[in-house]
Amino acid sequence: QLIDCKDNPEDCWEISLPINIKRIQRREHVRLAIILDVKIEFIDQKKKVITTFTKDISAGGVRVVLEEPLPDDLDITISLPLTEEVAIETKGEVVRVIFPKTPRGMVTTAIKFNEIPKEEQEMITKYIFKKEVQKRQKDIELFGKSIR
Repeated sequence: QLIDCKDNPEDCWEISLPINIKRIQRREHVRLAIILDVKIEFIDQKKKVITTFTKDISAGGVRVVLEEPLPDDLDITISLPLTEEVAIETKGEVVRVIFPKTPRGMVTTAIKFNEIPKEEQEMITKYIFKKEVQKRQKDIELFGKSIR
């Protein structure tokens, strides 16, 4: 709904927010912002291994924090321990690199899982939902209600 037109309507319009806002999930998998240790092994480079940490995870991939960007044409294997008993190991590919805004910042790299079995995807999804439930329970304990 148009609330106000300034001197020239083509320059600026003031409009109200829609009454009903519908959020649409565009991602195929639920994502959880969490820091977990992760090992990245370069298959083609004499088994070179980097140990770093995640920025977030999903059943379809992971974002990791690195000092330098990974080349996107490398075959890599990701080892991601979810718990002491459960670890995921799968092949992946670099799909996006986000460079830091400051000279001393770290590079964020998005890695898509290529050959992850359905059972392991389900394990990651269950892990994410378990962590979300734990967070909401903690919010309720601290604040008397969930803040999400």
